[in-house]
Amino acid sequence: MQFKFYDEVDPEQVNRINLVCHNEPADAKTVARIRKKDPFCSQWFRMYAVEGDRIIAQVGVQYPLVRTAEGEAKAGFIEAVAGTPSFARKGYAKALMKKVHEQMLDDGVDVFVLTTSKILVACSMYPKLGYHEMLPLAWGIKNWEKHPAGDVKLKVSAHAPDGSDAMFRKMVHGSLGFVRRPIGYPKLKCAWGPHYSKAVSFSREGKSIGYALIRQPEGFLNVRELVCPDLKDYGACLRALENRFPSRYVTRSLVTKEGPAREFLKHGFTGAETWGTFMAMHARGKMSQKQVMTLLGIDRDRFQMFALDTY
Repeated sequence: MQFKFYDEVDPEQVNRINLVCHNEPADAKTVARIRKKDPFCSQWFRMYAVEGDRIIAQVGVQYPLVRTAEGEAKAGFIEAVAGTPSFARKGYAKALMKKVHEQMLDDGVDVFVLTTSKILVACSMYPKLGYHEMLPLAWGIKNWEKHPAGDVKLKVSAHAPDGSDAMFRKMVHGSLGFVRRPIGYPKLKCAWGPHYSKAVSFSREGKSIGYALIRQPEGFLNVRELVCPDLKDYGACLRALENRFPSRYVTRSLVTKEGPAREFLKHGFTGAETWGTFMAMHARGKMSQKQVMTLLGIDRDRFQMFALDTY
């Protein structure tokens, strides 16, 4: 078995394994677009375990910057883990993961992070590598309803919302975690795929009060990200969203701070049991689970993550 970087393998095999395992393309054009637009891409993008000329496993890594209790850190975000079924449970994926972590250390990573579903085969592998479960990925759902017209106005576009960068910085001030976004990050994140289909700006009496990034799959409205620097504006913005986009159901993607999560609950969202989890470990294994939680501010509700921050 050999370990190779993306530029050393057959791009058609890469595309096939991603279509089958992740139901999304990774053809050469898509990968080139992602590498060009996302500043957090690692130079090598993804690593592969190869037997002969055949790809048998894949692990991707991105390098977002995170704010920790000790200052800014380079995170190694594991993504796009995939494997060929006929080679499953034979140690190839674990060997590849170890090689990827060695490469991340060479690249100067401070903390390893990932999100995963507990129903995936790979989930049981991560604790064996040293990862700790940090917190569940919180979701919510409610039946759609019509609300009385309020004083919040909406402006809808397909690109970054008006003033979103400034509002995001204001909302996450004092937080740790994924607060260091490049300018226009929501729009550039769509290089990966349809992270959102509409950008919604909210205003009251001509003053911007927040923004939302939403998707509209068949029959429901998914709030991917809702940012209101003043938490008291959440309810009015959610009511305005429902009035503008009638659906059968409304769902929210993960929100990891308690303040925004409570505002969704006040609006009628029910916390849904989730199989998703956020995991992390110190890159050199020098911190316990409790210490990593303190490093990221998870133990004091300072850790910030929205759906667009995940890979």
